[in-house]
Amino acid sequence: PPPARPTALGSRASTPGAQDGSLKSPGGATNRSDPDCSRGAASRLLPKPTPWKQKPIQVNSADYYLDMLKQARGGGGGAKSPPRAAAHDRKGDGYANQVRQRASQVEEAQRREASEMEERGYVVLQRVQQRALQAGASRSTSCDV
Repeated sequence: PPPARPTALGSRASTPGAQDGSLKSPGGATNRSDPDCSRGAASRLLPKPTPWKQKPIQVNSADYYLDMLKQARGGGGGAKSPPRAAAHDRKGDGYANQVRQRASQVEEAQRREASEMEERGYVVLQRVQQRALQAGASRSTSCDV
């Protein structure tokens, strides 16, 4: 590019072609839009790559995995599950029993706390009523109009 010439506005370099005051955009005359660009010609000669495709995955049926799960739990493969009453005697139900027991303990503690709060409320209410009766008896009749 030619050296920048100072303009009337300062020492900034001017935009090429802007000396006459008319700014023009390059429009369609850029080198990227030329049809004979070397990059465009080279891309037409190369074959297009084939898109990537997922290979099919072999998956066993859901019944296979269900049977495996039953075997792991000791229920035997493919056999029907044991009756519900017998299921409670298995090892895995120990945790469920512990959770149920803990839940019943928490419920009992909540009931106990609620009844204690209720009793405290009744005691406070009785005190207020007694004070109101005592205050009413100690008042002189001259104040009542």
